[in-house]
Amino acid sequence: MVSEANGKTITFEDCAFNPEREQLAQNLTEYLKLQKDGYVLNVDGEWGSGKTFFLKAWQHKLSTSNLTCFIDAWNIDYLNDPLITIASKLLDTLHNNPKRINPAKEKLVFNRLYRVISVASHLSSSAISETISPIAGKTLEAGTNLMDSWLLSSGKSEYDLFRKSEAALTEFKKTLQNHINDILSQYDDDALLYIFVDELDRCRPNYAIELLESVKHLFCLENTVFIVATNRSEMEKSIQKVYGSDFRSDNYLSRFFDRSISIRSPSKSTYLSRNSKFQEIITSVNEENYNRPFINPESFFNAACECHNIELREIEKIIDQMTLSLPRIRDKQFSFYAFAYLFILKEANRENLYSLYPTISMKDLSPNSSPPWTKYSSQEIATPNDSFREGDIKKISFRQIIETEFKWQDCLSIYDRSNIRDACYFFPLEESGNYRSEDSAETTYNRKIRSVIADIIKQTEISTISFQELFKIVDASSVLQ
Repeated sequence: MVSEANGKTITFEDCAFNPEREQLAQNLTEYLKLQKDGYVLNVDGEWGSGKTFFLKAWQHKLSTSNLTCFIDAWNIDYLNDPLITIASKLLDTLHNNPKRINPAKEKLVFNRLYRVISVASHLSSSAISETISPIAGKTLEAGTNLMDSWLLSSGKSEYDLFRKSEAALTEFKKTLQNHINDILSQYDDDALLYIFVDELDRCRPNYAIELLESVKHLFCLENTVFIVATNRSEMEKSIQKVYGSDFRSDNYLSRFFDRSISIRSPSKSTYLSRNSKFQEIITSVNEENYNRPFINPESFFNAACECHNIELREIEKIIDQMTLSLPRIRDKQFSFYAFAYLFILKEANRENLYSLYPTISMKDLSPNSSPPWTKYSSQEIATPNDSFREGDIKKISFRQIIETEFKWQDCLSIYDRSNIRDACYFFPLEESGNYRSEDSAETTYNRKIRSVIADIIKQTEISTISFQELFKIVDASSVLQ
């Protein structure tokens, strides 16, 4: 399966939850081979649990030895008839399959589908040609007059239309089955047609229900299985909005699924530790940018996302944005924690982020003025309960870390060879600055920052990122004021 966003093939090799997810797909594949014939498997998981990635990677794994079709129900729920949705995607998939050996049968399938839709919905020929799919439309153009004549001769009574519809549906399913069997005959004996349906829980409730009914009743075919991904709890709530809060939507959905399996949302810390993109970011920047006591990049990022209720789906988006920024930050001095936190603020509340754009640097501060980074410490961030330990040293709160890191990032904006040493005074140590076991966590943290400054001083060339520049990197448009 190729991602429409970046053209990259989605495989389990890039899955942050491997090898568990790939093994699950393999086990389910073996199970479905024993079921066949219109079996409907429900893959249930919370939003952000990786259902879409799982389905697309699974489809890619199956595609070389089976027929596969992927339907994003949410992208096409503007079509009023789910029959059109499924049939269009399926027929386009069959048309593009390199093992398609009988174009005449394919045309016959389109012809039968045209009859079903004509009778059931009373659509005009021109509307159908535009709605079914580009492929189907072109195939049907030549037979428009014939189909109109067939519909008119069927009579106008509802009874006649029903009988015609029933007969047309039977002919359509029979013709489609023969066409599928022809293509499957070119694969191994145990090959199946796997139809993946994603994002159903995001569709309009009525449409979602009608699509499930179509799957269960209209496309119950031999050697064909459906894998339908849902956030089932949210879908049940959506159905209750239509039928009432007392409606047993859980039992109702069970009518459509032969079996349901759940994929759990991994913890954010597990996701970050296994995310190759996030680890690439860490290895691509200078160690001084994130080497701190009490905290590491994964635990910081996890805590910050918890503070702002950022879920896995949004975390993936943030990491992608950070990855795009790598060319501008590589080999430069900056606070990784300030950098990451700005991206998180941007996702949580873009308007609030823009209001924090620094308009004054530390070198321009008057004795009685407040430094720009104090604006950030006023944000709603973690309480001291979300703190970190290092040995027996006292706790340091996430709030203190944020304040220190933004202060550090702001200091970088005034660095040059003549006054870089002055930055040490922004990070005072207790007493003489010598290490003492009873030093506070804040003092220990400040000592680490000062050691980073000392390392910078030793360098012959210094390449830093100012706070203003960091904001512009975080914001894709660079328009913050």
